[in-house]
Amino acid sequence: MIDEIYYKIITIILVLIIFLIRIPYTRKQIFNKRQILKGVIILVVIILYLLPVFNFANLRFDLWIRLMGLIIYSLGLILIAISHHYLGKNWHPLMDVKNSKNLNIVHKGPYKYIRHPIYLSWFIIIIGLGIFTSNILFFAVPFIIYLIIYINGVNKEEKILLKKFGNKYKVYMSNVGRFFPRIMKK
Repeated sequence: MIDEIYYKIITIILVLIIFLIRIPYTRKQIFNKRQILKGVIILVVIILYLLPVFNFANLRFDLWIRLMGLIIYSLGLILIAISHHYLGKNWHPLMDVKNSKNLNIVHKGPYKYIRHPIYLSWFIIIIGLGIFTSNILFFAVPFIIYLIIYINGVNKEEKILLKKFGNKYKVYMSNVGRFFPRIMKK
């Protein structure tokens, strides 16, 4: 059996990989309250996970289950990287209409099937890390908090995009699912 400390070290490395992938897209970013809150949440959850006092939340999954979590995490990581690639210069951290003069609706890659693959990838990553860490707190706390933050963020973002693109975005919304592909088009 692998000592739990190794899982914790690997988890820290996995979290760092996420941020390394996002650096090219976020390095010129001005942080708003929501982004600072996300960073604080991530830091607090990692610190709590590292403290032995929270070992009570460890589910003690077998290695093969943890490896499945690593695979799920990897799928989320691939999706976030591909999504950023296809979004390219259209990715804007603050989704501010005033600063989004050169934005276009992206219809390629994952955006052909879902409108918010980056948001979806975060949930896949959280699920994968939750399984890999085998810690219910490391899964439940970020999942619930991100659910609240991202649902609010997606709604706000879509209002901005509707204002910017009007009917073109309405058509896109009717043909492309928010987080999952539409089986039947409207």
